[in-house]
Amino acid sequence: DLNGDSDSPAMDVHKVFGVSCVTGAGLDALTAHLADLAARHPTGAPSAPFLMAVEQVFRGPEVGLVVRGRVHSGRIVVGPAEIGVGGDYTAVQIGSLQRHRVPVPCALPGQYVTAGLD
Repeated sequence: DLNGDSDSPAMDVHKVFGVSCVTGAGLDALTAHLADLAARHPTGAPSAPFLMAVEQVFRGPEVGLVVRGRVHSGRIVVGPAEIGVGGDYTAVQIGSLQRHRVPVPCALPGQYVTAGLD
């Protein structure tokens, strides 16, 4: 069913919505589905302690150590920070932040970010 009306388990994973950018037909169903997904996968509050799931670590030319991942709670900004695993924390300097290769001043819950560590 191309309108996402099926209850089949396979359609719960990969729903397809017919949407018209001219008439707006189908947007209500798509918006409702996205709201349902967001409710099932909440992110933490920006005021909560910072937590980021690091998915990739590499060394970049002229940047040094770079970490990439999704912010789950809190916020990250350029400047001094502490990173840690299992309770061991080390002081670091966040030298740069990027989202989709565009420099940004901070990253909030739900956003993917790349951080250059000095």
